[in-house]
Amino acid sequence: MNPVIPPLNKAVVHAQIMAMLEQIHCNAQSATQTAIDAATSEETVAEHKYDTFSLEASYLAHGQAMRVQQCAQDIVSYQGMVLRDFDQDSPIALGALVTLEDQASQLHHYFIGPAAGGIELAGPPKVTVITPQSPLAQAMLGLKLDDEVRWQRGEQWLLMDVVAIC
Repeated sequence: MNPVIPPLNKAVVHAQIMAMLEQIHCNAQSATQTAIDAATSEETVAEHKYDTFSLEASYLAHGQAMRVQQCAQDIVSYQGMVLRDFDQDSPIALGALVTLEDQASQLHHYFIGPAAGGIELAGPPKVTVITPQSPLAQAMLGLKLDDEVRWQRGEQWLLMDVVAIC
């Protein structure tokens, strides 16, 4: 039984990823400013030698600033992506939008991106961003349409069929 595969537009998926990354970046900048404000507030001045609130707030501000940098790098990596088309004979590679069918005939859609793995676009259909470093992407890279993907998640081996690549 061949499932009905909903139409997927890679350019739309890419634009949705970019919008989500911009929102994540904006949220990270706001969190950084809040942490900086907390670290530099007069209310956080140590009252005694065991009062470490100011020190902890400065560590948080530093971590948030590093998150902002990572978000900016993620955005740049997607801005530089060239979206290429994959045909029936193309092997799965970075930039592919792949539809897999599991043994229960459920469809799963993945975009192999350069960064920001784990982001989920609500859809419909739902698309999950994975990076080449993920076990699933490593199992998929180089496969073609109608190939079987086999990878391990925890103690369990999973099998899915490649039913679409674009």
